[in-house]
Amino acid sequence: MILVELFSKDDCPLCNEALAVLNKVRTETPFTLKVIKLLPGEENFEEFKHDFPVLHINKRFAFKHRLNETTLKIRLQQVANEGKSVTLEDDPDIGDGNQE
Repeated sequence: MILVELFSKDDCPLCNEALAVLNKVRTETPFTLKVIKLLPGEENFEEFKHDFPVLHINKRFAFKHRLNETTLKIRLQQVANEGKSVTLEDDPDIGDGNQE
C-alpha cells in the first residue's frame, strides 16, 4: 500500500485544502494517509515552515504548497507502477508481434 504523509501545521488553510484533496482522491485510489501536524520547535518544522503543506509519498518528497487532484492521481499511479516490469504483451504499441 502506498504511504502518503501530509506535514501540516496549525492555522494553515492550504493544509486544510490539501487534506480535502487527499481525502477525495483516496476514495478512488487507495493509500494510507498519515497526517503529521508539526509545532514550532519540533523536528522538520524549521525545514518546512515556509513550505506547508508538504507531502511525501512513500517517504519521498512529492509536493509542497498547493495540491492538485489530477497531478496527485498521476503521481500516485507513477508510484504504484514503480518496480513493475513491462513485458511485450503489456505494450499496446508492440502487440502480439504480428505486423499487417
